[in-house]
Formats: sequence, structure tokens, C-alpha cells
Amino acid sequence: MPTTLIAGQGCHVIRPKYGRQKAEVEREILASGPAAIVRFTKVLGPSPPLLRGWLKALRNREPIEPFCDMMISPIPLAFAVDVLKAIGNQRLEGIVQASGDLDVSYAEIAMALAVRLRADPGLIRPIPIADRGIAREAAPRNTTLDASRLDRLGLTPPPVWDTIAALFEGLDHA
Repeated sequence: MPTTLIAGQGCHVIRPKYGRQKAEVEREILASGPAAIVRFTKVLGPSPPLLRGWLKALRNREPIEPFCDMMISPIPLAFAVDVLKAIGNQRLEGIVQASGDLDVSYAEIAMALAVRLRADPGLIRPIPIADRGIAREAAPRNTTLDASRLDRLGLTPPPVWDTIAALFEGLDHA
């Protein structure tokens, strides 16, 4: 699979077409004058449909098949909003990245939900993405980003498991 190497605020490898287009747009935006580009990992609102579906299935004692090899490093929607407000208020320029502190698989999240619900852990049946026809390069193993520029904004992302616990609490009230 061909890749394009993009230099910028820390060198990184961008994957095929989507990544090349994204990098090109970012270069154009930054070259056009003062601008900020914000890169977020998975931003989760208060009651994600996937988690609601898992909750319903587990409560009905139905199995779920979360991916064991698809990772996320989620941040809560409220934190993403805080990042955008802080960038605007401080008129910070350049690239800012926001991410959780570690990568977790969907299967790990599903198992944590089962534990919270005291559901049968046997209902969690992790599968590889290939079982659903998803190409390996479509699901990177490492999703965390270098979020060190958030320090300039006085922000620290909440730990991933705190984000997930808050989502579970939100599901209890959904």
C-alpha cells in the first residue's frame, strides 16, 4: 500500500487517497495565512448509537461482536468543544491534536460494558475486522495523537477510561 510522507509539525505518514487529500488541504490552509487545524481522534457524544445497541443487546442477553483489532482513543464531545473554544480565544495557529491517553479496542470497551452491567462475559464475542470485510489499513492499530500543544491551551484530555465510564453513565440515563 503506497504512502505519502508529509513534513510539518512532526513528521507523520499519511495513508492513501484520503490521507493525501487531507494533507494537501492542510498545507493549503496553513499556506493561506493565519489558521489553526485541529485533528481529533474519535469524539464521542453523550449516547453513541453503537454503545446504545450493545447495551440493549446485553440487557436482552444477546451476543455482540465488537472488533478486537480496531482501536480508538476517544475524547468526549465537551472536551472537543473546550479545545475549539480555547484555540479561538487564544488565536492559536498551526496544527493542534487532541486525543485520549491510550488506545483501546472496541472489544475492550464492550467487555467493560458487560462488567458494568454484570452481563455474561460470554456474550462478548470479539472478531477481527477482516470478518466484516474491512481492510487492515482502514483501522490503524495506533490512534493516539501527540496532544502536547494542548498544554499551551491549559487543557489536558481526560483519561480514556474516564471518558468511557462517563459514556456508560450517560447510557444509564438514556
